[in-house]
Amino acid sequence: MVNSITLSSRNLKWRYRITLALSGFLLLLTISGYALFALKTERTNIQNELLSNSIQIQNALNAKVNLAETHVASMRRTIEKHLEFPALAPNNALPYLKQQSLSSPSDAPWETLPTDLQMEVGSLQIDPTLTIPPTIFRRDANAVLSMMPGVVANHTLHSVFQWSYYYDASQRWFLIFPKLPRKEFFKVTGSNDMHSAIQFYFDADGTVPVTTIGPNKNPTRSHVWTPPYTDAGGKGIMVTLLAPIYLDKEYIGAVGTDVTLEILESTFHNYPPLLGRAFVVGNENILLADSSDKLSQSNVKIGINNVLPEFSLNSLQEFPVEQITEFSGAIWISRPLQGTSWRLLIHIPIATLNAQLAKTLRPYLVLAFGLFGALMVLGWIQNRRFTQPALRLAEFVDEVSHNPNVVQPVVPTVWKQWFHRVANTAIERRNYLEATLKHTSELEHKVDERTLELRETNKELTQILKEVQKLKTQQDGDYFLLSLLIEPLVEFNFESSKVQMDFLIRQKKKFEFNDEAREIGGDLNVCHSIKLGGKNFLVFINADAMGKSLQGAGGVLVFASVFKSIIERTKKENKTTNPKKWLLNLFDEIHKVFETFRCSMLISGIFCLLEEDSGILYYILAEHPPIVLFRDNKAKFIEANYTYPKLGVWLLNKVKVNVETYHLKKGDSLILGSDGRDDVAIEINEDGIPTINEDENLFIKHVENTNGNLEKIYEEILKTGKQYDDISMIRITRI
Repeated sequence: MVNSITLSSRNLKWRYRITLALSGFLLLLTISGYALFALKTERTNIQNELLSNSIQIQNALNAKVNLAETHVASMRRTIEKHLEFPALAPNNALPYLKQQSLSSPSDAPWETLPTDLQMEVGSLQIDPTLTIPPTIFRRDANAVLSMMPGVVANHTLHSVFQWSYYYDASQRWFLIFPKLPRKEFFKVTGSNDMHSAIQFYFDADGTVPVTTIGPNKNPTRSHVWTPPYTDAGGKGIMVTLLAPIYLDKEYIGAVGTDVTLEILESTFHNYPPLLGRAFVVGNENILLADSSDKLSQSNVKIGINNVLPEFSLNSLQEFPVEQITEFSGAIWISRPLQGTSWRLLIHIPIATLNAQLAKTLRPYLVLAFGLFGALMVLGWIQNRRFTQPALRLAEFVDEVSHNPNVVQPVVPTVWKQWFHRVANTAIERRNYLEATLKHTSELEHKVDERTLELRETNKELTQILKEVQKLKTQQDGDYFLLSLLIEPLVEFNFESSKVQMDFLIRQKKKFEFNDEAREIGGDLNVCHSIKLGGKNFLVFINADAMGKSLQGAGGVLVFASVFKSIIERTKKENKTTNPKKWLLNLFDEIHKVFETFRCSMLISGIFCLLEEDSGILYYILAEHPPIVLFRDNKAKFIEANYTYPKLGVWLLNKVKVNVETYHLKKGDSLILGSDGRDDVAIEINEDGIPTINEDENLFIKHVENTNGNLEKIYEEILKTGKQYDDISMIRITRI
C-alpha cells in the first residue's frame, strides 16, 4: 500500500512538470503566433495606408492639372464664342490699342502701350513676311482680346501659370501674356528679326504646338499636354497645355499655357508620400515631379531610369493601376492622372517597409516577451512557494491516512499550519471512525424501533385518506343530486319560425359521479314561448346566482322553480295582455321569493320578452352585463337607461322598476352573457393572485372576430386567459 502511495505522488509530480512545460511551450507558441499575426496585420494596415496616401496625392495632383485645364478651357471657350458671335467681341479694342501705341513697330504693334495696358493685353507679335487679311485679323484679334480678362485674373490668382498665349493656325501672328518686350523676344529666341523669332516660338523646342493640336494629329479636338521642355525664357523645365480653336470646321489657331514642373512638385510638399519616394512620370518616361525636390534643381529633362536604374522602361505599362505591386526589391503604386497620359508612381524599397514594420511592432513585441519573462518568473516563484509545498501536502495526506503519527516534512513556514491541520484531522478522523462504529451499532437498534412506529403511522394515514375520499364521494353525490334537480327545470322550450336561438353555458365547477362527468354552478339560461293577448312572445333570461358551486346551484334551483311555475300559470290563465306588465310581475315575483332568504341568496340577470312579429324587445337589467347588438358584422352595447340591484336585495323595494324597449330588425342578433365573459384571469403572480381583465370592450372584439358564434366566442375568451367564473351566453337572431 505504501508503494502505491509513493508511485501516486510521483505520478502527480511528473504530471505537474509536464503541464508546466506544455504551458510554457503554448505560451511561447501563442506569443510567436501573435507576433506573426501582428506582423501580417500591420503590413496590411501599412499597405492600406499607402494606398490611401496615394489616392490623396493623386487627388491633389488632379486638382493642379484641373486648374490648368480649366484655365485653357476658359480661354478656348471665350475665343470660340466670340468667333461664333462677333457682335459679342470688344470691337473698339483694336482701334483703341492702336491709338495708344502709334509709335510701335508694325511687327510689334503694342510695344509702346502704357505699362498698365500691357499688363492687361500682353504682347502681340506679327510676322512681317506674311500677309494677313485685315478682316480675318480683326475678327480673330477681337475674339482673342475677349479672353484677356480671364487670363489676367488666373495669372493673378495662380502663380503656377508662366505664360498664356494664342497661336495663329497659319503662323502669321502670336499673342503672349504676360508682356514680352520686342528686344527680350529677340534675345530669348536668339533672332534678329521678327519672322525668325516667331518661327522659333511656333517650333517651341520641337513641340510644334499648332501642328500638334491641329486636325491631322488631333482630330478629336481635345486638349493636349506637351512633353517637358526647357523654357526659352530661362524658367527651367516646363510643360504646355494646348487646345485648338475652331470656327465651325475651320481650324483657326490654338491657345495654351505654360506651367513649370513646380506646379506638380509643390504638391508633394503639402502631401508627401507616407513612405519612400513619389514621382510623376510623363510621356517617354520623363520625370515631371519628384518628391525629393531633385527636379527643381535641374534644367534638363531626366528619365525615371536615370533616378532608379533598376527600373525597366516597360515596367510602368505592366504595373496594374491603383494596386500595390512588388517588383525588383521594392513596392510600387501606380495611379493615372485624369486628362493626361501621366502617372503618379510611388516607390517604397522593401527595406524601408520592413523598417517601418519593425518600428511599429517593436513596442508590442517588447511588451509580449517582457510579459512572457514576467510570467516565467512568477511561475518559478509560484512553483517554489506554493506548488511544491502543495504537492508535498498531497503526499503527506496519503501517508497520514495510514499512519496519523508520521513525521511532518520540512516546508515553508506559511505551510506548516496546513500540515498540522492535516495531521490533527487524521487523528480526529481515526477517533471519529471508532466512535461512528460504536454509534452505528446503537443506531441500528433505534432504526428498527422507528420503522415500527412509521408502520403504525402509515396505517393511520391510510384510514384518514379513506375517510376523506368517502367525504369527497358524498359531496360529489350532493352535486350530482342537485344537478339532477336543476336539469328538468332549466328548459329551452320554444317554437318559432321568426327567431333563432343559441345557448352556451360553462360552469366553473366540474366533477364526476358514477363515471359520469358533470358540472354545476350559478349561471342559468332559460327560454319559453308564451302568448299574451293573442300575440306570440319569447321570454328568455340569462341569470347569475350568488356564490360558488352548491350555493350558486341552490340559487339556480330556486330561480328555475319559480320561473317555471310562473310560465305554467301564464300558459293556463293567459289573462295578461300587456307585455310590460307581465315582465314586471315576473321580475317582482322572483324578487319576493329571493327576498325571503335575507340576502343570503341573491341573483343578477337580464329579463327579456320579445314579440316575434314586430321584433319589439322588452327587458329589465338587474346588475348584469349589458346586451350586445350584432348588426352588419359590427358589435356594440345596448346601453340601458336603468339598471337595478340584484334580486333579493331589500333596496329593490324602494325603487320603481321600469321596462325598457328596443326594436330588433331582421338579421339583428342579441347576445346576452353573465359577467364570467369578462372576468378572465389574464395572468397569475408568484403569490397565486390572479389579475382579472377589466376591459369590457374586449368582449365586443370577441363577438366581431367570431361573427357572434357562441362556441368560438368561448374559445376566444380562453385564448385571452384562464376561466375564472361561470360563463353563460344566449344568442337570439331575428330571421
